[in-house]
Amino acid sequence: MRPTSGFRRTHCQSAKEIVSRARGTLIDGSISLVLVSFALELVVSAYVGISLVLKFEHMRFSLERT
Repeated sequence: MRPTSGFRRTHCQSAKEIVSRARGTLIDGSISLVLVSFALELVVSAYVGISLVLKFEHMRFSLERT
């Protein structure tokens, strides 16, 4: 048995662990990005909805005054 075989096995396991962790981190990052995107979409939708309600209330108030 060569002395480098143990090193290679350990090195390969370490490389596999690094790749596995990198994939896990990438997936976690992707999930986080989806959640942030969804939250941003909710905020924008709420802003647009509130803006429309305020605009219609303003129009209604203006029409009632005349």
